[in-house]
Amino acid sequence: QMQDGRGTGLPEATLDAGNLLAALGAMAGQSREGEQTLLHGDTHIANVYMTPDRPGFADWQLIKSANWAIDVAYHINC
Repeated sequence: QMQDGRGTGLPEATLDAGNLLAALGAMAGQSREGEQTLLHGDTHIANVYMTPDRPGFADWQLIKSANWAIDVAYHINC
């Protein structure tokens, strides 16, 4: 999908599928290390809702246990 116009203006290294796969592999390895927590598993913006006090996540069907950084990185990248 990065080659269909959505990646226009990004550095070539960012658009390289090999780099993306290597980064995902490294992240998967790190997610098994250290503290484990409950993850949402699908933290894109369409699954975020706001209450008067704070945001929350809906659609918990991909729940799992791993390092917290997985959900944070997924949300930032989406």
